[in-house]
Amino acid sequence: MAKKKKLFLILSAVVVVAAFVVLALVRNQEKLIPVTVETVEKGEIISLVTANGKVEAETKVNISADVMGRIVNLPVVEGDYVEKGQLLVEIDKTQKLTDVAQMRAALASAKVSEEEAQINYDRQAQFIQRKHISQAEFDMARTALDRAKAVVNQSQAGLNRALDQFNKCTIKAPMTGTITTLNSEEGENVIIGTMNNLGTVIMVISDLSEIVVKADVDETDIARLALEQGVEIALDAFPDTTFKGMITEIGNAAKISGSFQNEVTNFEVTILITDDVEGIKPGMNATVDITTNTREDVIKIPIQAVVMRKPVEEEKTEDETTEGAVASQSEDEETSDKDKSKEEEEEIDGVFIEDNQEVKFAPVVTGVADQQYIEIETGLEVDQIIVTGSYKTLRSLEHGDKVKPKEKTEDESESE
Repeated sequence: MAKKKKLFLILSAVVVVAAFVVLALVRNQEKLIPVTVETVEKGEIISLVTANGKVEAETKVNISADVMGRIVNLPVVEGDYVEKGQLLVEIDKTQKLTDVAQMRAALASAKVSEEEAQINYDRQAQFIQRKHISQAEFDMARTALDRAKAVVNQSQAGLNRALDQFNKCTIKAPMTGTITTLNSEEGENVIIGTMNNLGTVIMVISDLSEIVVKADVDETDIARLALEQGVEIALDAFPDTTFKGMITEIGNAAKISGSFQNEVTNFEVTILITDDVEGIKPGMNATVDITTNTREDVIKIPIQAVVMRKPVEEEKTEDETTEGAVASQSEDEETSDKDKSKEEEEEIDGVFIEDNQEVKFAPVVTGVADQQYIEIETGLEVDQIIVTGSYKTLRSLEHGDKVKPKEKTEDESESE
């Protein structure tokens, strides 16, 4: 009998142990989602707009020819500093000299004819007073004089036009500056611009005392910009160095590029470089960071931690549930199915707070953001632990999920 009792106790102990083992296995089989977590902290957020652009002189002039011809004198080279009124280009004047000589001869002939007509008119005026000629003869003399004067005026205009064309064969500097581009050489022919042809741009004179960057800013960021905002400028020609600048102009006309399906809309922003940059040249590539907002000592979290989810209904007690059911019966039941479905589809910004290996969705109100962090105005407190990754996990994570948290390492932070 004692042996049977002992055997029964042993079997009972084995069953109990087996039950605990099975229970432990079941618990261990519960799925824990691996996540990366961070502690909520305060810090500074500097909101930036980044864009690419080109260095240009704020004031520049394209030197083009107003007459067609061959360059016979080009006394400057690219990089020369020129004063206003200095000779830049001379175009062959042979034909223009001939045109001037012809028009001068035509004007001299016209003046002779005018003098003859004037003498004849004066004579006929005396005859008409004495009634030696008819009125018709006098009118003819007056008409001849008027015609001769018109020819003189026409010849004078032709001479002025020929002189203008002659003078345009000599091109002088319209401003003081540096020749930043020289497209032509002595002996080449130049043409004037037409509706379908821009003509020959012989050279470009730039005032390098004030240098700007022309940057293309995306339409989604342009509303955040304002005149006189501070800018940090990085030039490819000067690595590991940044320069200060300031917005002086924001374009109103959009610049559209790309294909119809991948259309990109930008606006040109002019940024004056306020630092002295020795060796800077028009045409250099630049990257600009425009500061649009600065917030200090605010709660900030990684941008990827903010997700869109439906609001989580608060848990109710049994009494509250009963009262709610009774109250719902007395409410107006005319709400349409369309409105209900719309409310169910609405999603809000929030983050997942990790608490004892379980996540809870918490709505938040966001503020300004930089390239990595975003300000949280309401919804979080310092030292709370939130889920920050991975991206794939955050897309599918839901309120109440069980998780296996892991602190982000320094290597992971640097890689992002």
